Formats: sequence, C-alpha cells, structure tokens
Amino acid sequence: ALGREDEARVHATRLFQRARQLDCMGEALGCRALALHAAKLADFGRAQRYLARAEAAATARGSAHERAVNRLTQAQIQLDRGQRDGVHALLDEAATGFERMRMRWHFERAKRLMERV
Repeated sequence: ALGREDEARVHATRLFQRARQLDCMGEALGCRALALHAAKLADFGRAQRYLARAEAAATARGSAHERAVNRLTQAQIQLDRGQRDGVHALLDEAATGFERMRMRWHFERAKRLMERV
C-alpha cells in the first residue's frame, strides 16, 4: 500500500466500521496489514497498536490460526527492525500452532523466518 495512502485509509475505515458492527471477519488480517505498513514507514508504535488490535480480534473469535499468524507477523516486524529479542519464542509459538493445525505453508514460513534469527 506504499504510495496508495488514500486507498489504504478507505479500506482501513471500512474495516473498523465493520468491526464496530461486530463483523469481525477480516479484522485481524486487516490489522496485520496495517501493522506491516506502519512498520515499513518506521512507525513502530502504530504497528504495535495494530498488532494489539489484531490480537484482540483473534481472541474475540477464539481463532488459533489468527493468533499464530499474529505471532508470525510480530516476529517479522521485529526481525525487519533488527530486534532479535523474543523473536525465537514468537516463531516457535507460531510454528507449533501451525503444525498442530496442519497448516504446512504457514509452518514453513515460520521455519524460514527462524533461519534469520
């Protein structure tokens, strides 16, 4: 979404409007996308707020998949930022969840990120 700020704002507004109406499908995914975008802009405080919202959405839905992808996204942001503290634990938690859910593609992605730690 870099370079398409106006379009990103419209989509984010719609996402949060749906969430307020208790239509939580896609909320965690949207918040992760916004977190990644904020991190690319080096706005790590905003990235953390979006990740916290993604986590709240995952918890509200009771979604182990969303929680695992949240961990993966958090680890990716920290690695891209050059912070390694806690990344292995995040990736281990994500990989364990993906393995339990038999989500091979996500599991492999977590393992590839572990190679960067």
